[in-house]
Amino acid sequence: MRTRSRLYPVMALGVVATVVMSAGCGKKSGKSACAKLAEQISACGRNVGLEGDEDEKEADCKKKLKAGDKDVKEAIPCARHEKCSAFRKCMQAISERRRAARRKARLEKRFAKIKAELKAGKHYSATSFCKDDEKHTPQMKKWCGGLNKRLTDSITAKLLKARDAMKVGYKETSACDTMLGYAIKVSKKAGDDAGKLCQELKAVKDYLYLKKQVEEQLKKATPYFSWSCHLDKIKEKTEVNTPFARKLRKMMVQLCYYKLGKKVFAEKVPKMKWYCSVKKLYQGYKELKVTDAEILKLMDQASKKCEPKKK
Repeated sequence: MRTRSRLYPVMALGVVATVVMSAGCGKKSGKSACAKLAEQISACGRNVGLEGDEDEKEADCKKKLKAGDKDVKEAIPCARHEKCSAFRKCMQAISERRRAARRKARLEKRFAKIKAELKAGKHYSATSFCKDDEKHTPQMKKWCGGLNKRLTDSITAKLLKARDAMKVGYKETSACDTMLGYAIKVSKKAGDDAGKLCQELKAVKDYLYLKKQVEEQLKKATPYFSWSCHLDKIKEKTEVNTPFARKLRKMMVQLCYYKLGKKVFAEKVPKMKWYCSVKKLYQGYKELKVTDAEILKLMDQASKKCEPKKK
């Protein structure tokens, strides 16, 4: 009996050991990597875009890991840091990379928008973009390096069409002034060519205004030879030495001296008695060396009053 009673404690110890060993050999307990990350984010801050409460953050973490989210993957090792200071420092590097990536994405988006606007003729955004090139990529810097020439060529093409179509107003002359600013940054020749085009456009604008004045005078019973039609004013308007300006000068002369001038001359010369009332016209015809028979006949008649008296 004694022997039997002594066995009970030994058996009891064996049972306890078995239970402990059974517990130790089973599946290890502990939180998942996402659970730990969610816990640390809730306690310390520095999120990587996980949404909701702690359980929802864990579920969102697993979902994003499965989808290959780079930020979440990089954040998992940070959860090993128990102290918030160490955890936040680890997460800070990820946050800075995320911010840099967002800035780059915004910059690329803006760059694409600016290039599209430039094709549509809107160039002010492009010039503003290229002024602040500190964070530009090499591709952006190269593009900005050729911007002045690109803008000069683009605006020039449009202005040449307007000039040749004789459809020039304030909008076109203003655009040419802007283009001139770009052109002089390209080269001296580009600047000189742009300056000549701007003068031509202004001359077209002056011609259109002159044409309107002449048409109004021709409707009157007694037309007036406009001050703008004086030959010296026509020369002033077309002073730039280009084939287009020379062509425009001839058009102005035709308009003023052979349309309006001829009518004024024919109406006034026969009525002159005491003084030369067509002095500017007469001098203009002499300088132009007209061959029109009707005008020559009237000039001969007007010479008595319009030619300086010989001393």
